[in-house]
Amino acid sequence: MQLIKQIALVAALVFPAAALAHGGGEHIMGTLKAVNEKGITVETKEKNDVQVVFDDKTKFEKNGVASSAKELSAGDRVVVHTTKKEGSTDPVAVLVKFGAEHSHATQAQPGTKSEHDAVQTVSLSVTDQGFTPDHVKVKKGEPLDLVITRKTDKTCATALNIPDYGIKRDLPLNEAVTVSFTPKKSGEIKYSCGMGMLGGVLSVE
Repeated sequence: MQLIKQIALVAALVFPAAALAHGGGEHIMGTLKAVNEKGITVETKEKNDVQVVFDDKTKFEKNGVASSAKELSAGDRVVVHTTKKEGSTDPVAVLVKFGAEHSHATQAQPGTKSEHDAVQTVSLSVTDQGFTPDHVKVKKGEPLDLVITRKTDKTCATALNIPDYGIKRDLPLNEAVTVSFTPKKSGEIKYSCGMGMLGGVLSVE
């Protein structure tokens, strides 16, 4: 238990963009060391092994396409969006993103970022006041994971609409939904609920 707390602290310091996420969980990045039907072991850049378990809501994406745990293999580079669940001492995977091409990727030169490192993550909540925060700065040309968790039934924000990128996603109550895309130009990307009454802005720089 103490080891898990230390790993979480290191991850928060090393990956500020992956700070505490939906459901009190975190984003775990590293190399897949082992996998079975119950979960995975991820080796972080600090050479720490982190156990992550699956549940019936865990989703998988391979190279941005819906996949399954059966496609995972040791050596894959992974980004795992997790949550905390009562009764489990290990983090529970909400979304496991992986790509076989990362397994044999050329090591980035000093001072540069690999494609994996460049992923930026923004967590939004839907509360009684609407989307929170409703104004966030993101970087142009870098893949973006927008993680939205609807925490109330008292607003009309039961879906997310990003017209400029043709994105429409339902937002189930208390379930983290990840929307992935790459901001292509500087300026503002406006998003809203399905009715267009509540929303916010992603400021692309």
